[in-house]
Amino acid sequence: MDRHSASLCCIELPPTRRSNPRDRMLDGRRVMENLLGSEDRVIPNPKYIEMVQQSRMTEGMRRQVVEWMLEVCEETRAEDILLPLAVNLLDRILSQQFIDRDHLQLTSAACLFVASKVVQAEPLEAKQLCIMSDNAFMPSFLTKMELIILDRLKWDLTTATPLNFLDLMYGLLPVTEDQIRIVKKHATALVTLTCFEYRFIIYPPSVIAAAAACAAIQGMNMQLSNGQNPVVVLQEVTRTDLEILQACQAQIEESLARHLSLMADGSGEADRLRGNNDNLPETDTPTEALESVF
Repeated sequence: MDRHSASLCCIELPPTRRSNPRDRMLDGRRVMENLLGSEDRVIPNPKYIEMVQQSRMTEGMRRQVVEWMLEVCEETRAEDILLPLAVNLLDRILSQQFIDRDHLQLTSAACLFVASKVVQAEPLEAKQLCIMSDNAFMPSFLTKMELIILDRLKWDLTTATPLNFLDLMYGLLPVTEDQIRIVKKHATALVTLTCFEYRFIIYPPSVIAAAAACAAIQGMNMQLSNGQNPVVVLQEVTRTDLEILQACQAQIEESLARHLSLMADGSGEADRLRGNNDNLPETDTPTEALESVF
């Protein structure tokens, strides 16, 4: 019986329970605690290039495959979370299994393939990925690599990415809805930027998320409504050592400055970071957000 019918029958229904902002904040903190407790298991080996890949691959080779992964995400209009999740899977498999350089693109494609099944309503198709690789491999090879990845990672695919932490942090920061919208756009772009550089895998997802949010807030000279320092607030929320958080933020800002410099001089690398596809309609993607951040 709906409330209107009840009033006609003189039946009193209990008052509608409204969500309490304090309850939502407590729920957010509980979820944050759960994520913080589980993120250690998905941090890759920070020296896998030397130890596992036996220095037969380089940071530059890793960057090239991640750039290609970004191009796939851009062309397929993938969810923002697909790239950081797929890159985490790539780093984790490379931390455990030696991969010949000739199979590096196949492995990265398989990581995208697997990750898309976890986070997207419409996963990427094997044939689609093969075409985007200029037919460097066949669908049958892709599905075989998919099984290898699932086996090596023991089907542990529920990885908390920096974007998962950012979604929680927005609810714990004393900022307006409009400020959240702006911070989300820029922080997401900065998280995307960290995917390209091998040096960022030493940081847990929560630290990258907090550092990206701090860089976005401070870069826009945004003030928290309670006047607190955003670095201190996010350091407390994530239980991160302050020096580690500041070091990560400094590296993100350094990467951003270098990226914007590349865009300004029109280098080929900047074109690859943007996706470099003139046939795509305009969209508010992380890479395009980088063009206007700060």
